[in-house]
Amino acid sequence: MAERTPQARAAAIRRASAQARATMNEYDQEMLEQLRDLYLEASQRIEAEIDKAAGAGDRVALDRLYWLRFQIAQELQRLAEAWQSLLDQGLPQAAAIGSTPFSSALAKDQVDYINTQAVEFVRRYTAADGLQLSDRLWRINKGTSQRIENAIEMAIIRGDDAYRAAQAGMTAAPDALGAASPGKIKGTIRDLMTGRGSALYNAQRVMRTEINRAHGMAYQAGAAQTPGTVGTRFLLSPAHPEPDICDVHAAANLYGLGKGVYPHGKSPWPAHPNTLSYVVAVFEHEVSDQDKSGVETEAQAQQRITAPASARTPYTLDQLITLGQEVSRKLLRQAKAQYGELWPAKWPEIIYQALNETVGTNTPARVASKGAGADLVVAASRLFPDSWTKAADDFGPLTAKKQDSRAFYRPGPNGAGLLAVRDFGSTVHEYAHRLQAAMPELDDYFQQLHVSRTAGDPLRRMRDLSPGYPYAANEVAREDDYIHPYMGKEYSGRNVGRAGALEVMSLSLEWMLGPNAIQRERFAEYDRELFDMTLGLLFHYAP
Repeated sequence: MAERTPQARAAAIRRASAQARATMNEYDQEMLEQLRDLYLEASQRIEAEIDKAAGAGDRVALDRLYWLRFQIAQELQRLAEAWQSLLDQGLPQAAAIGSTPFSSALAKDQVDYINTQAVEFVRRYTAADGLQLSDRLWRINKGTSQRIENAIEMAIIRGDDAYRAAQAGMTAAPDALGAASPGKIKGTIRDLMTGRGSALYNAQRVMRTEINRAHGMAYQAGAAQTPGTVGTRFLLSPAHPEPDICDVHAAANLYGLGKGVYPHGKSPWPAHPNTLSYVVAVFEHEVSDQDKSGVETEAQAQQRITAPASARTPYTLDQLITLGQEVSRKLLRQAKAQYGELWPAKWPEIIYQALNETVGTNTPARVASKGAGADLVVAASRLFPDSWTKAADDFGPLTAKKQDSRAFYRPGPNGAGLLAVRDFGSTVHEYAHRLQAAMPELDDYFQQLHVSRTAGDPLRRMRDLSPGYPYAANEVAREDDYIHPYMGKEYSGRNVGRAGALEVMSLSLEWMLGPNAIQRERFAEYDRELFDMTLGLLFHYAP
């Protein structure tokens, strides 16, 4: 669909930004794994040199120390060159991922320049400790070399002293006699190279910090040059391990642009090395009057975020999408590993098991009526998180009936509701409407996304969007790029949320949890943003 308004262009960039974050998360893991392979291979080559130095004996003799030190120095130099090459490859690729969301708004030469400048910035950047990237690499490589050389030298000398003492009839400690054994020395090398707090840990820390810096700098530069943007939001990763200064940066409204939003050139990102946080572009029309009047100091923000958990700000859309991306990657990897394909017939079992193990499912809804309709509702409700089912039960009494005509959910007074269902798929869909009524704050995430994606799109009659279907003349929708026009349907009246878009949530949950495997695969393939957000909510939202 053509982008006709600034709002539509902003929505497109927002979707592209979410995809760029997902791509960067995958690339980050790929680079760390490649770096790990380099260190494991170097460790294995060094271990082979240790075996050569020992020969057929049970220890490395002192007269082999100089030769072994030379061989190890050669291997460590080879490692340093390999991971320098990997970093040289990673920086421009990370920058390109960062600028991609703005490729439709900027000329190609602008994007190329942004990428080049981001990489140059990373190389020239001087951190608070006074070190540039080249200095940091030299320090890591030098430190690795010194620790390994010292460990090997001490082991060989200690073992040689113990060996000579034993030869002279003197008592030597058993651990000293074995200090120069190939197995003992190789174990020490493995710990120094790839164990906890090892050379690999330090190298991965630098790798993650610098490729993410290149990504973030390119993204911020692209945002700054895109018309209509006012700054970037400091986006706290859902994988953020524990509270730190990032929480303050992501919560503070220092400039009247909204929580965590900073004018171009003012963002505190990245707040520290090895960061898991991102930034996302904010457009002028997204800044509300409440944002403008809600300016606070950093100290006030700190006080606010340390309030009890019940008073804290819920997840943002971007955070939920990122959470969902992590879940979907994990589940799809599991499906591929277990069944050799991404969308096996067993996919429902994979997601149901993961949900049950993570948040708890399988609790049946309370249904006041009896019969086939009630049985379908009980079965469908077991698919959803237990906390969601409980919220619906607490909302009011529910009755159900089975019929052959069009299914529906009809709300009643005092939280009562009637579900008219046709089959299991329609039951999942209509029970989602029941959850929607019981938890409007859950539905609001879907409606927020709908509003951002359809900004500027006109309302069109459903019968025009889907000719041949028996839609009434007053059934209307905003089309967007939904895989089915019905998803964009908008209702009017009371209790319909911020935009009346009640089908976004119900169809998303039906396609995610229902029996239609083809529709679920299409959902993931053609609307990954909504697919990921749905997973993020299923696994992380609690009323």
